[in-house]
Amino acid sequence: MKPLNNYINHIVFVVDKSGSMSHLKNDTIRVFDNQISHLSKRSQELDQETRVSVYLFDDNVECVVYDKDVMRLSSLRDLYEIGGNTALRDGTSIAIKELAQTAQLHGDHSFLMYVLTDGQENRSRLTTTEQLKTQLANLADNWTIAVLVPDALGVAEAKRQGFLINNTMTWNTSVQGLDEVGSKIREATDNYMVARTKGIRGTQSLFTKIDTSALASRTVSDKLDAIPADKYLLADVNNDIDITTFATRQVGRYVKGNVYYQLTKTEEVQPQKQVAVQNKISGNIYTGAQARNLLGLPTVKTKVKPDSGSSRFNIFIQSTSVNRKLVKGTKALILK
Repeated sequence: MKPLNNYINHIVFVVDKSGSMSHLKNDTIRVFDNQISHLSKRSQELDQETRVSVYLFDDNVECVVYDKDVMRLSSLRDLYEIGGNTALRDGTSIAIKELAQTAQLHGDHSFLMYVLTDGQENRSRLTTTEQLKTQLANLADNWTIAVLVPDALGVAEAKRQGFLINNTMTWNTSVQGLDEVGSKIREATDNYMVARTKGIRGTQSLFTKIDTSALASRTVSDKLDAIPADKYLLADVNNDIDITTFATRQVGRYVKGNVYYQLTKTEEVQPQKQVAVQNKISGNIYTGAQARNLLGLPTVKTKVKPDSGSSRFNIFIQSTSVNRKLVKGTKALILK
């Protein structure tokens, strides 16, 4: 009998409806409805079943949609009413508890939750900080929980409550900021759904960090193209230096696109830039069209930072600049 290849995504939106969100009410509805429309399209394109839940919180927590087929989900317009304070802990905890009771039979199930607030916790009565921290720390590997907060204080508070820092993002609490949130959620969800087809069930770096969790020696060698040893030079950068001077000193000239810098700090990576991966153990270097997908890089310009937890791979990003500064103590990959 042919095995089931059935990806089932349970996507959960836990949304602040406290009084401070009143100026964004209509735009919150619009952004949410656009997200559902996009999810419906991507579910069909990727042949993945997507089920959506929506929890709203102010002084209390209300589940207005529970695990419903995204194809059958209507507008949030008649469900989103503003008022009250911010019971963020209760909203998050209740959503986790209830979704955890969802049957996970006959398929590859995963849970992706977005918690959106424009303020800080000030009203939860059912869940303490320690209880939420314990709950978040003990989730199964097929759970990913992201939180979107308004500022650095919100980030610090989210960390204190137990949310993972690399699944935390700040947003500008304006109409423009809300539109940017919608774009970021679409981008993150797209990458997540693509990663699902490669065996990823959850991620601790949903937004900005290069995710090396999909990399394994066999995966890299099977999906990417090895660069022959005589076709590249891997050189140490001994001083801060511009990329043109460095390449010219190493190989006699600089050709745009033939030099890759090592990813060691946060960088803005354009969608057309190629990526190379070095296995630290074997020293072999690989590249190819699938490299960006394996690392969870989106098809839009985005800021990324290296995965400090990876001890097996170095990541190199293609440069087309003539004056990029290479950083002392890193390496540069030069294609011949």
